[in-house]
Amino acid sequence: PPPRPHLSHPSRVHSLTCLSLTCLSLTCLSLTCPIPHLPILSPAAPLSPPSPAHPSPVPPEPLQVRLVDGPHRCAGRVEVSHLGRWGTVCDDTWDLRAARVTCRHLGCGHALSAPGRARFGPGQGPVWLDQVRCTGEELTLDRCERPGWGEHDCDHGEDAGVVCAGADPPQVRLQGGPGPCSGQVQVLLNRTWLQVCGLTWGLPEAQVLCKQLGCGPVLSAPVGPHLPGEPHLAGLTCDGSESQLLECFSERGGPGTCTGGAAQVSCAMPRGECWGREGLQVWGRGRR
Repeated sequence: PPPRPHLSHPSRVHSLTCLSLTCLSLTCLSLTCPIPHLPILSPAAPLSPPSPAHPSPVPPEPLQVRLVDGPHRCAGRVEVSHLGRWGTVCDDTWDLRAARVTCRHLGCGHALSAPGRARFGPGQGPVWLDQVRCTGEELTLDRCERPGWGEHDCDHGEDAGVVCAGADPPQVRLQGGPGPCSGQVQVLLNRTWLQVCGLTWGLPEAQVLCKQLGCGPVLSAPVGPHLPGEPHLAGLTCDGSESQLLECFSERGGPGTCTGGAAQVSCAMPRGECWGREGLQVWGRGRR
């Protein structure tokens, strides 16, 4: 038999194209042409890894909010955390609807007021939010209409604050007086009854307290003896329009820091409850 052609690269027999040519005498390995319509093979390409699915967007971290420098955990200067740093909220457009969102977010009950002008003192760090416009139904402040983070024209003299009713609304009582509408003022905070420092105590503060207790108008707002070295509520300052004492600015003072004595009040008895002529003892609902 005639000698077979030597194929130096038998593995590359696929490089011969026999699609349209008739190979009469060519023997390809053990196959004798003509080879009908062999496919043209090319070196195997490396397999590409499957295209990854579009990555899911990373959900934003939940907004962190805290109330700072207030008399209890549900009142104070509003601060929010962004990029791991705490900052304040400017009081431009700040209102009760924004306060409602904040109080609900913190589990602090309904909003009582939305003080501005750094009522709870100026903060530090960046002013993160400004021109916050809420409907009151948002879950968090960052879902309210607003510019971007850090876009503002404010300073810390415009820090926004909030006063919420609290999960357990704070209580006020009058001790040592002749009736339910007079005596020494005490406020319950964190399960502790605190006396009120009389250094800033006056008629506006007494007016708010009488209204809160459901008593009549203020008769007097005296200041008693110095506090006997007990923790107290200090710096209480109202304008008379508040509905509760803790809507007013205040701070907790340590023992021995009050030099103004203990706040006291005398309110008129409410009409229709215990009302009578001087000298008459009235039981139940009196007559006018």
